[in-house]
Amino acid sequence: MNAQLQVLEVKDEMVITGFKEGINDYVTKIEEEILSIDTDASTAKGRKDIEALGKRINKSKNQMDKLGKEVVSEWKTKSKKVDTERKISRDRLDALREKVERPWKEYEERVLVREQGFLDKIEAIQSLSLFDFHAEKADLNIRLGQIEKLMDVDWEEFNKKAEEAYQSSKATLESMIADLEEKAALKLKAEKEQKEREEQIRKDAEELARKQEKEQAVINAKKAKQKADDDAKALAEKVKADKITEQIAKDKAIADAKQAKVDAEIASVKAKIDAENQRKADAKKAEDDKKLAKEQAEKDKQQAIADEKARVLDEQTKALADAKARESDKENKRKVHNDILQVIATILNGDHAEAMPKVIVKAIAKGKIPHLTIRY
Repeated sequence: MNAQLQVLEVKDEMVITGFKEGINDYVTKIEEEILSIDTDASTAKGRKDIEALGKRINKSKNQMDKLGKEVVSEWKTKSKKVDTERKISRDRLDALREKVERPWKEYEERVLVREQGFLDKIEAIQSLSLFDFHAEKADLNIRLGQIEKLMDVDWEEFNKKAEEAYQSSKATLESMIADLEEKAALKLKAEKEQKEREEQIRKDAEELARKQEKEQAVINAKKAKQKADDDAKALAEKVKADKITEQIAKDKAIADAKQAKVDAEIASVKAKIDAENQRKADAKKAEDDKKLAKEQAEKDKQQAIADEKARVLDEQTKALADAKARESDKENKRKVHNDILQVIATILNGDHAEAMPKVIVKAIAKGKIPHLTIRY
């Protein structure tokens, strides 16, 4: 090839003669000999030779152009022709250089396109492990399939990079799938535990209800027996008291009738007032209760079971307290009746038998008989 490149060794006299008489023949000779050189852009050496050949052509062009300028400076009268010949030499040698370099440049371009194709596929593999939305397990499995499909090619010298991208994306997707499966398992476990807690609460509530029902039955039985005993005792005391107070009742009947009428009228008015006040109070209480209930709803929901147990205990305690209160009230009534009977008995045993009604009325008016008053 070095022997063939001798044609690019510019000889001043030949070039100067060519510029004076015409450079086409000289350039044509260069073109023919250069284009006859066999080149191979598919090998590294061939591409290197083509690159070197292009540089030698460019160097010869510059040398010839320089000689042309010298001819111009010496040959002023023929400068236009020399400039034309210079342009011809430049254009034709540029064209020759481009023609010679074209296989090499086309090869480089194909190499770049090929490499970029592999790099684009590697980037696609990497991007399949990235998401701009919440991915479900099905989405992740689809991406795994796409990665496997992209890897089903011959990566040649890019095999290592492709494998690294594949393993990284695959590991990321498999990790995401494992996370989703773990979250799903935890959710199922939580739901199962919640159902078990609810079932246990239901069973506890049923057991508590059965226990309370039994306890209430015992309490009701005791209350019924106590009531029967109290009623029997009260009846006996009433019969005894009725015999003593029968005469007083007769004398007091007329006054009581009148007083009853007045009391009825007063009670009627009072009942209306009380009813209206009660209505207003109930309305206000209902509004307050509604507001309070709304504010306490959330807290009551959390404390429902505890409150229910406390409520039952309170009711049991209150029932016992009410029973004691009723017993105390009955005892108090018996005491009041006995006090009245004792005073009346004392009066009856005196010397006032004939004026007994008047004496009793006066004694009541003067407050000598406890627990009894006269309304005028």
